[in-house]
Amino acid sequence: MAQFQGSMPRRSDYGQVRATERDLYMLRWVGEQYAVRIDQLGQLAAMYKGEKLSSPTIKWLTSRWREAGWVEKQKLLAASPQWVWLTRDGYRDAGLDYPYAKPSVSRLNHNYHTNAVRLWIEKRSRGAAEWICDRSINPERKAEGKRHFVDGEVVFQAKIAIEVELTQKSRPRLDSILRELKKDYEAVWYFAAPECYTAVKSAIESVPGHQETFVLYQLSSVFKEDE
Repeated sequence: MAQFQGSMPRRSDYGQVRATERDLYMLRWVGEQYAVRIDQLGQLAAMYKGEKLSSPTIKWLTSRWREAGWVEKQKLLAASPQWVWLTRDGYRDAGLDYPYAKPSVSRLNHNYHTNAVRLWIEKRSRGAAEWICDRSINPERKAEGKRHFVDGEVVFQAKIAIEVELTQKSRPRLDSILRELKKDYEAVWYFAAPECYTAVKSAIESVPGHQETFVLYQLSSVFKEDE
């Protein structure tokens, strides 16, 4: 019987991590959102062809990404899971033209809740809603002289501004934001935390014709399972 003598020659790319379509889908999502907490990656993976990955598999996946040089992974808060964000090579290989930025610890809470809102919208729309990240939108708003930057946009029958509100702003500041958003967008979806929900609701209701533009959600609703 014929048999090979000695070992088989290794391919020139032996040992290299090669990106799958799922890798690129998830890496682009992470890059658009600056950073993602590792427990949210499980929800993100579930939206890719319905795949549900266990926590050990998510840890293996992010370790594989780090081995490839695509991501950094670190526990940034003592009482919080690890966070994942793209390296410069990760942005390049994912085809994203955003500058490298290590996540700001002071912005992690807002980052986490904005990610949760995006996951909730994309899951409920079953892919019909196109999310445009703030990294694409706000440079244009700045160039146009806009005073307020949004947390994202959704294209879903109309162009919708997304606002994630965690802390209470002064009423004059909030009124100014609402006027600008009403002028700029056909619709605005506000996701407000309990600490500021009542103040946001009161300010929205004072805007003439607010029913035509603003939709207010309890931020906690995005963490509840669909009924």
